[in-house]
Amino acid sequence: MRSIQRTLLWWLALGLLAGIAIATLLIYGQARQEANALFDYQMKQVAAALPSQFANPVTPSFAPPEPPDGGLFHADEDVVIHIWDGSGRSLYLSHTHPALPPRAELGFSNVRTDEGEWRIYSVQLGPAVVQIAQPMSARSQVAARMALRTVAPLLLLLPLIGWVVWLAVGRGLRPLREIAAGVRQRDINALAPLAVSSMPDEIAPLTEALNQLLARLSHAIDTQRAFVADAAHALRTPLAALQLQAQLVERADTAEARQEAVRKLRQGLERLTHLVAQLLTLARQEPGAAAPPHE
Repeated sequence: MRSIQRTLLWWLALGLLAGIAIATLLIYGQARQEANALFDYQMKQVAAALPSQFANPVTPSFAPPEPPDGGLFHADEDVVIHIWDGSGRSLYLSHTHPALPPRAELGFSNVRTDEGEWRIYSVQLGPAVVQIAQPMSARSQVAARMALRTVAPLLLLLPLIGWVVWLAVGRGLRPLREIAAGVRQRDINALAPLAVSSMPDEIAPLTEALNQLLARLSHAIDTQRAFVADAAHALRTPLAALQLQAQLVERADTAEARQEAVRKLRQGLERLTHLVAQLLTLARQEPGAAAPPHE
């Protein structure tokens, strides 16, 4: 037997999980866009802070400055800084990998390498050209952390939401259980209509249909009782007459008197048979009874 409550709970749970998954994807996409904008801004800030530090020839101990606002860059994100002079000579390279393009394309661009996709920002500062590269995976990780921090409260509240949904569904289906309990506790002769005033709009049609069925059943039972009472009253007189005629047959002294009593007894039986046939015909024509076949 299929349970409406279980079906509703399953569909609501699936809908809730699907909604959380879709919300997570949307939040991740929005966080990815914000992370891209923030990291691009950081790369511009780092490039703008470099000219004052490489006015003289750069030594291997050169270290790029930190962004003014604390920065989103970290050592584990492998930010690559490459500086050329006006003649194309490499002045500084923070990492020997990945293999980035030897010529810088001014502005932002995306480059695929053996180590994945990288975001590159190139700018010309005086005679020098500065190229700053960062792996796109770092931005994806930041966006994933931002999305997870946003969705984590919903995941923590999921059991509470499930409990509230379970209570709400159970409370919504309570009128059905009340109707079933009321019908189950009724006596066989209790055919009064069910109360409809306190029922929800979705269950009121079912209650009205049950009331109509109870009304038809009550009418059929009343008709049957009336028919039985009428049949008993109609058969009482013919049966009494047959008893008297049978007594006359027993008391007959002569053959002629006995034959006359038997003839009257036979006539009484024919009348009784005809009356029973009329009663059966009337019963077949009662409302709700099957119509007699036509020949």
